[in-house]
Amino acid sequence: LDPWLASLWDSVLEKFPLPPGFVVDTSLSLPPARYTVTKAEGAPSAPAQTNQLPADGKWDATRPFLAEVVQNDLLTKEGAADREVRHIEFDISGSGITYIPGDNVAIQPTNRLEDVECFAQILGL
Repeated sequence: LDPWLASLWDSVLEKFPLPPGFVVDTSLSLPPARYTVTKAEGAPSAPAQTNQLPADGKWDATRPFLAEVVQNDLLTKEGAADREVRHIEFDISGSGITYIPGDNVAIQPTNRLEDVECFAQILGL
């Protein structure tokens, strides 16, 4: 362990002591996992690749319409610490979706498979 790092933690603990009953864990082993990662039943294995209207004419969580972001404006002051509010517009033309002010949108982010596999490997999953 780098001597500087050891002295840093000694100084931190001197200024900010641990509460009674707490001790510093100096072992190099990881604690047991407090969570598990599982795929939700019914969740799609991959996002829809096309925006072909489903046969029943309805988009849903398993058959989402993939809308492109066409505007993304920051409404709060740049660097505001408490929150960030944005005005975001999506291109829903051709979807058959109608919108009135106050409607909500679900955002379904996706991650590159390589990133997910790397993350899972790091966590030993």
